[in-house]
Amino acid sequence: MGRIQEEKNKISFYFKHILHPGGEYSIEKYIFQVISIMTIAILCIFIVVDTIANVAVPPYLLEVLLVLQFLFLFLSQVKRIYSYIINLYILIGFIALAINYGLNAGINGPTLILLFMTFQLALSVTERKWYPFWMVLHIVVPIGCIIIESQYPSLIRGRYRSLREQYIDMSTCFIVAILYMYLVTTKIRGYMLRQQEISAQKSVELAASEIKLQAFFEGLSDQFFLLDDKMNIVHFNREAADLYQKLFGTQPKEGQAIGPILHSSYRSRFPEDFKQSMAGVKISHEQKFNYGDEVSWRQVSLEPARNNTGKIVGATLILKDITKQKISQERLETKNALLEKIAFIQAHEFRGPLTSILSLLPLIKEEYTEIAPHHIEMMEEALKKLDGKIIEIVELANEAVRLEKGS
Repeated sequence: MGRIQEEKNKISFYFKHILHPGGEYSIEKYIFQVISIMTIAILCIFIVVDTIANVAVPPYLLEVLLVLQFLFLFLSQVKRIYSYIINLYILIGFIALAINYGLNAGINGPTLILLFMTFQLALSVTERKWYPFWMVLHIVVPIGCIIIESQYPSLIRGRYRSLREQYIDMSTCFIVAILYMYLVTTKIRGYMLRQQEISAQKSVELAASEIKLQAFFEGLSDQFFLLDDKMNIVHFNREAADLYQKLFGTQPKEGQAIGPILHSSYRSRFPEDFKQSMAGVKISHEQKFNYGDEVSWRQVSLEPARNNTGKIVGATLILKDITKQKISQERLETKNALLEKIAFIQAHEFRGPLTSILSLLPLIKEEYTEIAPHHIEMMEEALKKLDGKIIEIVELANEAVRLEKGS
């Protein structure tokens, strides 16, 4: 029982997948699906009509075509076997119609009308390179059949036994062909309209993204350039344009090479940085620029620019103004140097003589006995206090230097 239910579920899945395949389809595959389902319906109609009208048709021809149609639809929609399926499907259908020409009343039968359907199918679902082949085939083979019939009429089988049979068969084929072309054309136009709506929606989303991206770039206080893989400018922000207008009297242009507008001090190094960036390496370093008497520092950053698939297609160049930071850093370094020099002077040029005086006090006590001892003691105490203060100042200066370097 479980096996039967499993088979039912599998058949139900295949049937639903044929009618509503998942995933995104190209227009050719979508049309092939629609035409396949329509062809199954048409073949069923032909079987019923030929049976009612008692039209002589080759035994099981329509039934075989119906089975083949289901097979092709199954392979293309469920198994996703698209290679050669479409071309093979059209070729077999064309061969079947050519055989039908000889077995179903020749030029007096419906085959020539039905050939328009296969030709439209070929143009709708196959690649453009196959168009000349299908056009030649649909001209040469029908004309060849007509010529053969005119020379050898006895080869034609399945002639109508009455005008009633012919009227029913021809009218049915004509109506089916008109409906076929109408439905296929409306499906194609419907698909194209949906694609246009999707494209319009994506255009709106893309425009919104571009506006947001533009606002982000324009909001940067840094100079930003987007470069392609040939070092040409793809995009730049207003800050970059204003800077180069101020410095060089000209603005960069999209499509021009970045090299000529770079500062001469960085121009020779840039190709190597760009080469590494295109190899996937992020580049960042400080660069000094001299504009006459004005000195400017920039943090130069180069990063790979990738497309949706992750492929590197260019690089982003960002020039961040770090002049104030560099000036502050230089002042800090100068301050540290002064503190170190003060500490050295206090440790060696002040404390050294003071230590010498302290070492001479015992001799002074022995040689100059007329000086009151308490005066010597007062002098020694004062000198020791002064020495302690010098030591304290030296330690504070050294600590200040360590803290500045650590920050």
